[in-house]
Amino acid sequence: MSATQGFYFYFWWFDMLLLFIGGVIITIFIGICFEKNLRAKPALFILAFLVGATMLIGVFWEFFEWILEHTLFLNSMPPHNPTLEDLLSDLLMDLIGSLVASLWYLRSKKLIYEAVS
Repeated sequence: MSATQGFYFYFWWFDMLLLFIGGVIITIFIGICFEKNLRAKPALFILAFLVGATMLIGVFWEFFEWILEHTLFLNSMPPHNPTLEDLLSDLLMDLIGSLVASLWYLRSKKLIYEAVS
């Protein structure tokens, strides 16, 4: 919908907003799925696991976009600029969203104080 309505053309930051929100949602989903396994783990392990898993999904997504763009000649978000700068900004927004969600997760589990002390 965003590509067909021209949001990427009119709002240069719209892609970044969606990637940030995607990082948050993926991190929360991973936290919920692995909650039982993460219960007894230290806070820094939980932080590293949530951020690492989210970034792994982000990297796989970038590979998926690249494959679509180079094999089927589909641009995922017109006007798309498949450069290293675009790739790194996409992963950076995933990282920032994941860090925000991970810190929220740790705080909601009362583990944030353990991680910083």
